[in-house]
Parts: sequence; structure tokens; C-alpha cells
Amino acid sequence: MVNRAGVSARTLKGKTNFKKWLQRRGLSIAEVSRRTGLDYMTVARWSSGINKEPRRVYRERLKKHYPDCPLASD
Repeated sequence: MVNRAGVSARTLKGKTNFKKWLQRRGLSIAEVSRRTGLDYMTVARWSSGINKEPRRVYRERLKKHYPDCPLASD
């Protein structure tokens, strides 16, 4: 299922899970950005649900530093 913005329900669920995951872990967007070397705004867009699923290289970085991150799975 795709919403008006062209984002699949699976993608939206992942973003929601990512935001909740950050909250559960007590992590900030800035901390994830620093630790992974990813741009702050990139991580912020995942958290807000603006961006679709991360590119493969970004998922690999997330998985390396945060193996339990919901966006790190393939």
C-alpha cells in the first residue's frame, strides 16, 4: 500500500519503529549521526519519516554501530 506521498506502508512502519527505537535506547539524532558518520539531516529525515528506506551503504553503517536498529536490516 502506498500513501499520497508515494511512501509504502512498510517504509512508514520502519520510520515509526526507528523513532521509537531512538526513544527506547535514549539516543539522539545527533548521537547516531556522530557515531555512524552520517549527516544529521539524513538521520533526522529517517526519524521523521520524510525519507524512504536508507541506502544500502547507510544501512551497513547503522548495522555496524547499532545491530538492533530497525533500519539496519536488509
